[in-house]
Amino acid sequence: MSGSEARCIADIEGPWVEPELNSGLTQRLSKNWSVPVDQVDNHALATFLRQLLGLAVAIPEAESRVAAGYHDDSELFDEELKESLLYARTHCAPEIAATRRWLERAVIGLNLCPFAKAVYVKQQVRFVLSDAEHEDDLLEELAEELLRLRDTPADEIDTTLLVHPEVLGDFLDYNDFLDRVDDLIEALELDGTLQVASFHPDYRFADSVPDDPGNGTNRAPYPTLHLLREASIDRAVAAYPDADVIVQRNLETMERLGLDGLQRLLGQE
Repeated sequence: MSGSEARCIADIEGPWVEPELNSGLTQRLSKNWSVPVDQVDNHALATFLRQLLGLAVAIPEAESRVAAGYHDDSELFDEELKESLLYARTHCAPEIAATRRWLERAVIGLNLCPFAKAVYVKQQVRFVLSDAEHEDDLLEELAEELLRLRDTPADEIDTTLLVHPEVLGDFLDYNDFLDRVDDLIEALELDGTLQVASFHPDYRFADSVPDDPGNGTNRAPYPTLHLLREASIDRAVAAYPDADVIVQRNLETMERLGLDGLQRLLGQE
């Protein structure tokens, strides 16, 4: 479709290596692994994009097809290729890479949240990069993501991280915005179904000083809204009934590490 000297995924990722477990996904990947990208169907190309494979050749080919409005019968749903292209672009963004690093090194690596690893390794965490520059636009996007989470099975998306680097960089403004988040959840009748937790580079708990190490438990590289299922929280509480132990352990961890240590851990020096 691109008309250029199309390369295949194998040119970028190397020869196909047969996995221990076979599945429909691995069969589809294997079948198209060494096929020039301009010869694979839209669903196969979308699969490579969503698996973040061979992006150096897959993204340009997908961009060409989307720009031309090209569709074929292989797509599982309308705009599958377009949505997969957006997914790949988002996950290549430096803001998402930094958020993933924070999740892996701090939240999971320091065991700040004992429940995070399971959903992350199962690829049930949805990362969304917002381009909103105004609060109203962010609120509208948040509403869309809340409804998406409500309507999607938990084994596909258990939780969502909505990263919004262009708006609410000031923590006090961000903190005030959380009141609008609560009102939105109520307006959407999602009380008892979903909730939103808050993370910010300058997060500060009430009655704490800005450089209190304990603030590090809720500090992320960018302002972030964390969409959670109440049912998942209930299961986590059942597994760890004494939540105060986790809170105290996290405070002790941050006291040892310090905010400077947290920045070094995340490569933010």
